[in-house]
Amino acid sequence: MNTAEYLIKNLEELGEYALKAGLKGRNVLLFGDVPGLSAYLNMPFVMSPWPDLPSYSNATFEAELEQVLTKIDKKRPVIILGADFYEFLTNQLEDIEVNNIYEAKYGYKIALLRDMIETYDYNCTFANEAYVIYE
Repeated sequence: MNTAEYLIKNLEELGEYALKAGLKGRNVLLFGDVPGLSAYLNMPFVMSPWPDLPSYSNATFEAELEQVLTKIDKKRPVIILGADFYEFLTNQLEDIEVNNIYEAKYGYKIALLRDMIETYDYNCTFANEAYVIYE
């Protein structure tokens, strides 16, 4: 399977799940090189669609996430991660070298996401080879 087929297959699965689960129009927090999913799934993002970029500072991420959390009881966002970031978030990334790179680049932000997921009882409701959804 080539890359295009891989992406199409995973995007189609994600889109089908989002439609069946009624996610269209719900707010979304994206993380892990997936900024275009907001438009593809018709889900407005609650903070920058590129929070994983190094130019998007930890302080900015934390401040925007705090704003999201002040409204979480009324507008609980769906969280969509790139699958590699899910593995890092759940401590399942087996490649030590890649894990160390992720820790250096994203460790603080992932820790904040992990706290949000645990504090607000998010559950993984969808996963495929490319994407993971928490609701």
